[in-house]
Amino acid sequence: TYTNDEKGFFVTGMLFFDPWDHDNSQGWQKLARPRVHVGADVSTAGETNQAYAGFSWTFDLNETFFLEAGFGGSVNDGKLRPDGGRGPYLGCHALFHEYMAAGVNLNDNWRVVAQVEHSSHAGLCGDYNSGLTRAGVLVGYKF
Repeated sequence: TYTNDEKGFFVTGMLFFDPWDHDNSQGWQKLARPRVHVGADVSTAGETNQAYAGFSWTFDLNETFFLEAGFGGSVNDGKLRPDGGRGPYLGCHALFHEYMAAGVNLNDNWRVVAQVEHSSHAGLCGDYNSGLTRAGVLVGYKF
């Protein structure tokens, strides 16, 4: 039987860059000045790995809590089509990648973030589009 779940854990790392001064922007300027992110999810159990990059927007609810969203592209080493084993079957190695997160600033440098991310090709790469959807908790440090 077909199953779309992946086994093991995924080690995730993300770096954020702020070339347009998103962190110091106010109001609608925050939308026009996203941060740039690059990251990767590496499987501990031989499942699908992916690397991604894109744009991120952070919206501070107050000094402690924030929401974040990001959009970009990813590349993966996953299965493209059914091969008699477990999925997911992704259709192509280049996918769209988006995420949403909610976080807590612990102090000026440390934060904890709950994140859900999804990668798929939006029907542009054939019939197989199981996509990758992952959720987890991240610990962040701001330099």
